[in-house]
Amino acid sequence: MGKTRRAIALSGGGPPVGTQIGALKALDECGIEFDVFSTDCIGSWTACIFNSHSPEVRIEKLEEFYKLCFVPDDIFDGYSVPVDIFVTDYFEELRVLFAKMNDIGIYSNLFLPHRISEYVQHYLNPMNLPKSTVEWSLMWTKGMSLNPFFRLMFKLMYRTAKTGRSWLLGPGDHGADMVDKYIDFEKLMRIRERIYVNAYNLSRNRIDLFTNRRNPKNYKTITLDALKANSSILGYLQNREIDGDQYCEGSVVDTVNFRHLKEHIHDLEEVWVINILDYKMVKPPRNQLEADLVAVELPFTTIAHDDVKLFECYIKRNGYANKIKVIRIDMSYKELDFFWKWSTLEKGIEIGYEGALKTISNYFLNTPSRRKSHYKEAAAV
Repeated sequence: MGKTRRAIALSGGGPPVGTQIGALKALDECGIEFDVFSTDCIGSWTACIFNSHSPEVRIEKLEEFYKLCFVPDDIFDGYSVPVDIFVTDYFEELRVLFAKMNDIGIYSNLFLPHRISEYVQHYLNPMNLPKSTVEWSLMWTKGMSLNPFFRLMFKLMYRTAKTGRSWLLGPGDHGADMVDKYIDFEKLMRIRERIYVNAYNLSRNRIDLFTNRRNPKNYKTITLDALKANSSILGYLQNREIDGDQYCEGSVVDTVNFRHLKEHIHDLEEVWVINILDYKMVKPPRNQLEADLVAVELPFTTIAHDDVKLFECYIKRNGYANKIKVIRIDMSYKELDFFWKWSTLEKGIEIGYEGALKTISNYFLNTPSRRKSHYKEAAAV
């Protein structure tokens, strides 16, 4: 039996990325290697770093890189933002703000006399006066919506030329020096393994796919720009522009990024899945921070779960069920959270490592023929 042809899917999901590091560490230790890396969002960074270095140091490099991305717990407690990767260009913010203030159009419709008259007439009627704290708040909010000053502030806050609160690693090529220490794009173009990355093209309403080849047919080439586009969270991070098109992260459509595996389906025997998101992670939010994180992560959890099921259905429907095995790395999702702090990263590595070891143990237990093949592969290496 020849070498087992394997693909691995590294999903998006952000802060639980430690599980990917831990799982890849266990897979490395057990000599399980992959020919195809199907990735999205933070999983794309994991795959590119992993394949940029020799087996002896690649897990160490992953840990180093993500330690830079996450925040020490004591800092996170008072300022819960991954400041080294969510970068705000304050000078550009001021430039955009002043440009908007110099736009004469922003001052139109600030004063609405007839609406103000309606509002005053309504509350001059004693029957309409507020009778509860909620009704007082409603009256105040309606008043703000008609106040010219508040209307101007709203326009300056929400109508300026920006699509997110900050940039991933900064605008343009900012962050390249940091990334170049961990991702060797030239090496990625030469390796045998194929890496696939997706990003959602907002300008053309489609998923675009990137791979580690120069001028690939039906794909684009993986670059720093592609990775930044692939991980730009809607609303939080500004949309990246590539060749005149605006992009955001591919997770909004395809969190696990199985689409391109169809072209490898005839060669593959196994598809391993490291999905860092699960419903068990979602807990009732206790504050605004947790509510914001759940609002981002819960849809991705749903998409990731459905992606795996749809891929398994695709395999069965096309007659590959007896040829291709889908192996999910199972782990203790209940112990994970969505915080960008060091303890979350460290806990994720531990959980991913333990979950992968259990999955690998069951894999060899349930497929003895694979175990024999694995030992032959390991001996050949």
